[in-house]
Amino acid sequence: MLSDYAPALGPATFFATGLLGSFALAWVSYHTIELPFLHLKRFVSYGRESRPVESTASPDSGPLPAAFPVRASSAGRRRGTRT
Repeated sequence: MLSDYAPALGPATFFATGLLGSFALAWVSYHTIELPFLHLKRFVSYGRESRPVESTASPDSGPLPAAFPVRASSAGRRRGTRT
C-alpha cells in the first residue's frame, strides 16, 4: 500500500514518515491503553515495602557455600550423554 508512494517520496522522506508515524502510534497507544492500566496499580497491595538487603556476612567469615553443589560423579559429564 505505502510502497506505491515510496518512489515519489524518496527513501529519506519515506523513512522519516514511517518513523514519525510509529512514534505517533506508540504515543497514542501508551496514553489510551497503558496509562489507564498503570493507574490501577494503586488498588493492588504489594505486601511489605521493599528495602535494600543488608549483608550479614563479615569479612572474616570465609567463603560462602556453593548454592548448587556439584556431585563429583557428574562434574565432567555433559547433559544427555551416558558414560
